Amino acid sequence: MQTIVARLRQVPGLSDVICTRPGGYTARAADHQLDLLEFQQLMEASAHAGDPESEADLLRRALSLWRGSVCEDVDSETLHHLEVPPLTEQRLQAVERRMDLDLRLGRDGGLVAELRALTAEHPLRERFWVQLMTALCRGGRQAEALDTYRTVFRLFQDDLGIAPGDELKLLHQAILTGHHERFPLLVRRAAEHRSMSIFKGSIAAAHADSTDTIGEASAEPFANVSVATAVFPPQEIPPHISHFVGRVSEVDLLNKVLDERGTSADSAPKVIVIVGNAGIGKTALATHWCTAVAPDFPDGQLHVNMRGFETLPPLDPASALAMLLRSLGVPPQEIPPDLAAASALFRTRTAGRRMIVFLDNVSDTEQVRPLLPGRGCIAVITSRNQLRGLVAREAAVRISLPPLDMPDSLRLLASVAGESRISAEDTQARRLADLCDKSPLALRIIGERIARQPDMSLAAFVDELSRGHKRLDAFDSGDDAGTDLRTVLSWSYESLDAQTARVLRLVGGLYPGADIGLAAASAISALPAHQARRHLDRLVATHLVEQRDRDRYHLHDLVRAHAAEQTLHHDSSADRVDAISRLLVWFMHALCAVDVIFAPDRHRDPLPEPAEAVAIVSFADPRAALQWCELEYHTLAVLPAWAYANEAFSASCQIAYLLENFLAHYKDLHVLIDSHQAAIKAARENGDSRMEGHLLNAMGNANAELHRRDEATRCYDDALSAFRSCDDLDGKTKTLGNMAMLAIDAGDYKTAWPQCIEALDLATRLGNARGRAHNLDNLGEIHFGLGDFLEAIQCWREALEINRRGGSLFLQAINLTNLGRASAALERHRQAITNYQEAISITRSLGSDRCLAAANLKLGDSYRALGDESAAQSAWTEAFDFYSNSGDPKSEEVRLRLTSLDI
Repeated sequence: MQTIVARLRQVPGLSDVICTRPGGYTARAADHQLDLLEFQQLMEASAHAGDPESEADLLRRALSLWRGSVCEDVDSETLHHLEVPPLTEQRLQAVERRMDLDLRLGRDGGLVAELRALTAEHPLRERFWVQLMTALCRGGRQAEALDTYRTVFRLFQDDLGIAPGDELKLLHQAILTGHHERFPLLVRRAAEHRSMSIFKGSIAAAHADSTDTIGEASAEPFANVSVATAVFPPQEIPPHISHFVGRVSEVDLLNKVLDERGTSADSAPKVIVIVGNAGIGKTALATHWCTAVAPDFPDGQLHVNMRGFETLPPLDPASALAMLLRSLGVPPQEIPPDLAAASALFRTRTAGRRMIVFLDNVSDTEQVRPLLPGRGCIAVITSRNQLRGLVAREAAVRISLPPLDMPDSLRLLASVAGESRISAEDTQARRLADLCDKSPLALRIIGERIARQPDMSLAAFVDELSRGHKRLDAFDSGDDAGTDLRTVLSWSYESLDAQTARVLRLVGGLYPGADIGLAAASAISALPAHQARRHLDRLVATHLVEQRDRDRYHLHDLVRAHAAEQTLHHDSSADRVDAISRLLVWFMHALCAVDVIFAPDRHRDPLPEPAEAVAIVSFADPRAALQWCELEYHTLAVLPAWAYANEAFSASCQIAYLLENFLAHYKDLHVLIDSHQAAIKAARENGDSRMEGHLLNAMGNANAELHRRDEATRCYDDALSAFRSCDDLDGKTKTLGNMAMLAIDAGDYKTAWPQCIEALDLATRLGNARGRAHNLDNLGEIHFGLGDFLEAIQCWREALEINRRGGSLFLQAINLTNLGRASAALERHRQAITNYQEAISITRSLGSDRCLAAANLKLGDSYRALGDESAAQSAWTEAFDFYSNSGDPKSEEVRLRLTSLDI
């Protein structure tokens, strides 16, 4: 030993490192002399880096210290058993983090090859597979990414007997649906490094305890650890506006607010209010900034247009809360009807999550106050009002937008019209900017006109706009910029050809929403789709319309207000009524096509013939129908009330009736109730008792689903009265069946039995197969509740046969799930599994995730009863994925089932 030490001391730089101590020697190395210490210092520095680029560079330096495996040339079993694994894990965590940052910073080059090597070396480390699939998609190699998922899926199934984790499954889903570019790559920040330190401390403490207490202490080793599961959070910020310039000081102030608040999930919620005149760029600034800081809020970004200053009434807080909670996955029936309770639920669901809540176009403080999120979030609000109450009570930071300054006004003009044009006539360009009060909206419109007319001098534009300025009055809003902005809109409108101007008046001035699809534009204008597209393209070119997808268009509220004014001046009352009628008939036919898919045997009244030039929408399958409904949802939600307001009473009733299945199964029951209230008034105006009864019956179902028993009972009683007044026995049959179901849900079989029997007898006498199946299903529930499982099976089998003949897939899935329940109650679990599997196959085809989760929950129970815990785990995991991601309380029930498994 002494000889070895003597030789080491002769090595340059080591003479002072080795020191003699009683009983041996000690090596004293400075931090920079030992790779391990330097690695740990760099890791610590990276955790506190101020920006992603610095953090990535520090991690790259730390990882460059590694050469091969830890202690690979040291022959020590103890060292390799105790010290090497945690060091290896630290290195792999650093590699994962560096990959996350490189992907976030757009440093994609060369990552695919590196990640292929990492997945080959560490095949069970899911994070590398996620990063590999992400890198492949970034390079336009989606097919290879999907093939990679198939590889890892087979690997996990064959080696572990389980499916890949949530993050991989969600990324796979995002690629399949074309949303991979918006998939949130989870970037672990400094707070998560601290969580890892706490976890390591817990492990060290467990080792320090005696062996007698280890079992007790580790029974729930992760009970107090918050695990961030991979989810697909909402990404609702509208597309970034083109030609955004200026607002540097405002962006700096917004960034300062964010820096002072921090991005911790425990930070108090911050409220930012951006206020200013119409067309001043409030939404553009908010969208620009929210998009820029979105990576700091990986739990999602919510957006609602509050319609504070539009032709439609402002969105009420309860409806806005329902939309926000639905975006967070809260089932409609669990959204409280009380505004205060819904607001509290929203704060609870957002608390501790890093989210942006963007509330655009707010009318006043009372409209927006219930929508403020919980801790960890930022609310960004835009309004033409000052919202002083939020500043006083919620300590909101208010940013008042002035007009652009002259340099930014000229830059915006140049970005649209061309730099050479603006710089060549600087004086006239400045006069143009002054004429429109340096409003961004007006400047974009003027810039486009200049670009379209290269032979016209800026002086001529100034002269034309000045003359228009003198003869136009101010906007009704009273904003100082109103005159100038209205002048620009009128000036731009007058430059359109007659047909394009007509399309703008109709889609902007009559259509009940800011977003419109090509097919709807075709319907309201009575033009074939290709002609409607040509006119919309011209409007996009003039910046009067914004194109958000190939067949989707958006109009600024000021453009819509101006178009509404122009349609009153240029279109006769009869022309306006005809346009509204064409649109409503088109929507009725589209919704009828949806309803036929969801309920093929349901009664539907004949529809008016559509306009000759208008193409009717059709759908290949339930998913296509559902996708269309989702796309048009915000318009569909207000359509019955809009039709009623325009005295189109029959259309209001028909649309509400045809919307029932979509709203009841997929969207918001509160919206169904609101839309039906307007339609019921329309039915009464029309003297249509039969339609009134159907609408009241559906509203009763919605209230029953929301556990509003008294309201449901009142609706059913009123529906029965309406049906009796017009001697509609089919309607009476349906309503009696629903009343029986309400009693069944309350366990009141004594009340339910005679109602069900009366409804069943009526349906049989009338030859109403759908009504008979519905009431057989209810009768089966009564038998099941009373323990008569064989009688229940007989009822549900007959109901299933009727629904198979009628073609209703929804009702078949319900019948099959019920048959599974009864078979399981009789301990016929193999039969139950067959029933559940068939129900699951149907619900998958329909895209009904809630029904799918319910069937999987029961399927897992039967597998568990047969001792097949692996199959039970697979079924329960799928159910848990849905319930946990949607915030359903049943997730805890499923979690307990999963933790009870012995695998």
